[in-house]
Amino acid sequence: MEDDRLPNADGAETPETALDAAEAPAPPAPAAEPSAADAAQSDAPPARRGLKLVVTLRPDDGAAYRAVLALGADGCDPLLRAADVDDLQAALDEVPGLLAEAQARWAEQPRNPAVRPARTARAAASRAPAASAQPTATKPPAATPAQPTGPGQLTLFG
Repeated sequence: MEDDRLPNADGAETPETALDAAEAPAPPAPAAEPSAADAAQSDAPPARRGLKLVVTLRPDDGAAYRAVLALGADGCDPLLRAADVDDLQAALDEVPGLLAEAQARWAEQPRNPAVRPARTARAAASRAPAASAQPTATKPPAATPAQPTGPGQLTLFG
């Protein structure tokens, strides 16, 4: 290696050691930006959502309550659970388990499947094809005189 004299900022020459290109350290590689797929695969916690909790307590036989818990989130259908509890605090103690179950379900299927209502006879009749616009020629039924069937019977519609 040879010494080269290079000027510094003051204009004075300072000895520098020249490096061959093969000996030069490689510049640091630019940091790769994480892609959306990488972010989804990472173990990062899920984005926080707004949550709604509804707790209903109804007195049961004795001193216990029947608790109905509903936990919902923005863009997700609620998860419902019922439990027998002693008091409000016992009902609230059920929430962490309900939240974990709800988050697992929302990760796979945030909305409940859509269901089409079953057709009823009334709905089927209302969807029957409309009668044609052209009138059809029909022959009126032959009129038969109504005969009373016994004494004291009146003839109706005849």
